[in-house]
Amino acid sequence: MFSSSYTASIRRNFYSRVFPPTKNPCRFRFTPFSSSSSTSKTENRYSFAVNYLINTLGFSPEKAFSASKYLKFDSPEKPDAVVAFLNNHGFTGDQIGSLIRKFPTIILRNPNNSLLPKIQFFQCLGFSDSQVKNILLLSPCITCRSLDGHIKPTFSYIKSLFDANGTCLSQLKLATEALRCDLESRLLPNVEALKGAGAPSSRIVYLLQHFPRVINQDSGKFRKTVEDVKKLGLDPSRVSFVIALHVLMVMSKSGWEKRVEAYKKWGFSENEITVAFGKFPNFMTRSLDKITGVMDFFVNEMGLDYSFVLRAPGLVSYSLEKRIKPRSLVYKKLLESGLISKGKSSRLASMCKCAEKDFLKRYVLYYDEIAPELVDMYRKELLAISKSN
Repeated sequence: MFSSSYTASIRRNFYSRVFPPTKNPCRFRFTPFSSSSSTSKTENRYSFAVNYLINTLGFSPEKAFSASKYLKFDSPEKPDAVVAFLNNHGFTGDQIGSLIRKFPTIILRNPNNSLLPKIQFFQCLGFSDSQVKNILLLSPCITCRSLDGHIKPTFSYIKSLFDANGTCLSQLKLATEALRCDLESRLLPNVEALKGAGAPSSRIVYLLQHFPRVINQDSGKFRKTVEDVKKLGLDPSRVSFVIALHVLMVMSKSGWEKRVEAYKKWGFSENEITVAFGKFPNFMTRSLDKITGVMDFFVNEMGLDYSFVLRAPGLVSYSLEKRIKPRSLVYKKLLESGLISKGKSSRLASMCKCAEKDFLKRYVLYYDEIAPELVDMYRKELLAISKSN
């Protein structure tokens, strides 16, 4: 457990170091679809682009007006060439629209100079046509990056990390979004920060596969957050270390504080919240409604102390209606029948955690001869849930 002074120090670090103003991690990304209305002058100037986006690509008028601020064209030749190129490479109309919504300026690029070399590069590496499409759909901004100056060296470095972990090339497709990373200023120093903290290759690859945007954050903020996570006592060799890093990198200060207050209402101290976060980092990513719903059920309906959730913080991640409530009914029935001992609330946590197949085998079918009504009760409860959805 953490001392009060140590925990206070960590909390100060959270607010002053982990939650600085967020910077845009990719200089080529922008948010073109703002809700502000365009002036009539802008609409007239880009009327051709607006009409093209609406009539050819299926944009809504609002998104077309917003995107037109970044697109200056008064004839269909360039966008038609891009659309035809993508069609010829197997992209459906919906996929083309999705790609252009994410990265509108792609529609003004020379497809043979900007798109074709990158597609051919990935194909030569052994990626299938569908995998290449997914790369562009997930990270369309890489189409504006230099193939020789950025994509090839970045890909080579990421591949070296996969090779060091013994991960096959086919799994590399899961980390293609990391190709957006600035190699020298972000990817290299951030990977070194993880290595310096003791994270093995397997955890670095896991981060690249599951949270590639985290690795592309400012290197100073990244290093400080790695240090903070390590000070919490999390083991860098475990997946929970990477997940905690992700949570602290992406969550705003206000989001963290709101969840702290939500848990405090049920009796948690800040030290206990820190402990629960260390056990299960996604303890702090659940919505406020979800936190309130789960805590209300266990405390007010099941008559348990808040510490029940503290001991098993992963409970806040399960569906209240589809898992927690139906299984709690079985738990109550087993208690009433004397088939499990009172005071064993940890049994309820185990019942909520296990897979459905194991739950049926260990807690429903196992008592079929003694309490045959369990099966019908549980099935009726699940049926009622399915009808209500």
